[in-house]
Parts: sequence; structure tokens; C-alpha cells
Amino acid sequence: MKSYECGAEEARVALQKRVDGKVIVLKKDAKYGKDEYGRLLRYVHDANGDVNAWLVQQGFARMYSIYPFARQRSYEKLEKGARLAKRGLWGVCNLSVSS
Repeated sequence: MKSYECGAEEARVALQKRVDGKVIVLKKDAKYGKDEYGRLLRYVHDANGDVNAWLVQQGFARMYSIYPFARQRSYEKLEKGARLAKRGLWGVCNLSVSS
């Protein structure tokens, strides 16, 4: 039996419903193209917009600020809104702001 983080299955299902079978476009971060390990940093977009931002807004993803990125401030606002509204993992998982 696999062990998943709290909220992972709900996030997987929501993401699959949003993008499965649809055209997605990867957009390069205008400021940072790669992280310190050479991994490509990209935003996922579909016909409805920024999928990454949607995941954060719905509480299905957390924003990590270890590596700076161009949309960081807007993602921080989206996460704060999800946290205050207890959406997604913020409502069902025992999370603190710093965890």
C-alpha cells in the first residue's frame, strides 16, 4: 500500500479533471528559466489560464519560495486566500503556515 501526503489524492483527481485530454502549454518563467540544478522552470497553462495558480488558489498545492519566480507575489496572495478560506489541504490537513 502506498502512502501519500494529506490531500494528494484530491489534488490528483482535481488536476486530472482540469487537464486530462486537453491541450496544455508550458510557459517559461520570464525571470528564471532554470533552478540551481538546471531543471526547467515552467508554468502550465490550459485554455482557462494558469493551472499552477489554480492549484494554489483551490488549496490543492502549496507555494514554495525556496527558489524565486516571477509570479511569486500573486501566488502568495492566492495561497493566503486558500489558507484563510480553509480550501483544499488547508481545510483537511494539519498544516501550519511555515510547514
